[in-house]
Order: sequence, then structure tokens, then C-alpha cells
Amino acid sequence: MSHERWHVIEKIQVEIAAVAALAIMYYAAWPILRPANVDGALVFLPIGAWGSLLNFALIVWVLAAVCAVLTISSRLEGAMLSLLIGVAGGSLRTAPMRLLLNRFEDNLSGLMGALAGEVAAMVVILMIAMMIIRVVHKGLGSICPQWMRPADLFVAAPGPKAGSAKAAPTMSERAVSMAASFGITLIVGLLLMIVTLKTTGSTDRGQILFSLAISFLLGAGFANFFFPAGFPMACWLAPLVLAFVVYLRASGTVATPPLTWSHVDVWALILPIDWLSAGAGGAVGGYWISRRWHEYKHIAAAADAQ
Repeated sequence: MSHERWHVIEKIQVEIAAVAALAIMYYAAWPILRPANVDGALVFLPIGAWGSLLNFALIVWVLAAVCAVLTISSRLEGAMLSLLIGVAGGSLRTAPMRLLLNRFEDNLSGLMGALAGEVAAMVVILMIAMMIIRVVHKGLGSICPQWMRPADLFVAAPGPKAGSAKAAPTMSERAVSMAASFGITLIVGLLLMIVTLKTTGSTDRGQILFSLAISFLLGAGFANFFFPAGFPMACWLAPLVLAFVVYLRASGTVATPPLTWSHVDVWALILPIDWLSAGAGGAVGGYWISRRWHEYKHIAAAADAQ
């Protein structure tokens, strides 16, 4: 089967998996995760909802397995992208953080510290989800190898010209590429968020999700264009690290009831699940698109060489 055919199959599978995961989270999982507190924000650690956090993790891991099955002919980041689009169902359902801030206005430092811890927990949850996707793909590949995309079709960067040789990158070179990819994703994403969110001062949920998604999609795409890391974690970790720093920085905000929420930096009004779904999801999307673009260039170069 041609490269072009595999590209079309991968795209269709990712789209189907994303729609399925979003529907599962939005309709089936929400009754399990729906906040019982009056402010309605989907958070876990600030309210001591450890059981709900475990339920969230289990739902994410189940969705990871479902997406891995539905994207059997795709690469890892295709399954991850569909998973994080699915997680966005929770972001679409939750109430904003405004009432939560008013509820904790006497202990903002405790609230922000707990939110930072929740982001760290989501990093662990996503890393386990990645492992689940890998295990499912490997298991299905051993059972139905004809469904798997041949490994030699995965190209991290444009291949060398015909007749030339290119040594595989060393461990050190890979580490440099991953560090550069992380740094560029973080910096570009940060700058774009300043333009799309900070300067507008908007606390609208739609604007927040759009800003996160587009900023880190372009940031990761730009990073992987110049420094193909070959591993999406270098990109999706950037928005979550930024979220951790944002919450810690906001912990020093002075309470000014009854409008404390209006004095908190707009970035600290973003919920952890938003950083995960729209932020990390946008970064994985940018990485995935960049990888596909590299492959198209490789295909075109190979065709010209024949």
C-alpha cells in the first residue's frame, strides 16, 4: 500500500477515534465526573476529591485503550491526539473557575498549590495513557500485523537525498532535539498565549480553550519543524510545565473579596483539565501535523529521485 494511502487511513482513524472519545467523555463519563460542589468546576485535589481523580484517571486510561484500537494504523501521537480531544469533553462541560476562587478566597495559596499538584498528577496520568497505547498497538500488531502501518513509513524528518547516507542520531543528539523541541514549544506557546489571551483579558471559556489549543499547536508544529524530536512528550509536557509555574506564581495573589477572581491573573483562571485537553492536546496536534508534513516532503523527494 502506498504512503499516500496510509496517510489517508491514519487521518480517518484519528478523526473517528476523536469523535468517539469526545462523545464518551461528554455523555457517558460526565455523570461520573460531574462535580458535587456548588461552584461546578471540574477539579479534584483542591476539594479533596481523590476518588474522583481516580475515576478520571481510569476513564482516561480506558479512552486511551479505545483510541489505540481505533487508530491501529496510526502512529502513537495520532492515538494521543484523539484521546486528548476526547478529554476536552470535560472542559466543555465544566463550569469556570470563578466561583471556585470565591470559595477559596481566604486560602488562595492553598488552592493554587493544590491545582499545581493536580497538573503534576495529570502528567503521570498521561504518561500511563501513552504506555497503554503502546501496549495495545503492540498487542494488536502481533495478532493482526496486516492492520499495522509498516515501521519504515514512519519518518521523523525529511530523508536524505537519493544516494546519500545519513547516520542515525546519537543519544546525545536525541536529547538535544527533545530539549530544543520542549523549549521552543514552551516559548512560542507562551508568546502566542500572550497575544491570544493575555492582551484580550478575556475569561470566556471558549477564548481560553481556543488560546491554549492554537498557541501550543503552532508552538509544537514550529518546534518539530526545526527540531524533530521523534517523541511527542517533548511537546505536550510544555503546556503542563507552564501551568505548574502559573499556579505557583498565582499563589501569592492577595484576596480582595467579593471580586477576588477578577484580580487573579487570567492564566490562573485556566483549569488543569483545560491545560491537559486543549494545551497538551494542541501540542500533540501540532506535533502530529508536523510529522505528517515531514513525511509528505519525504514522499515528494523520493518521487523526484526516481
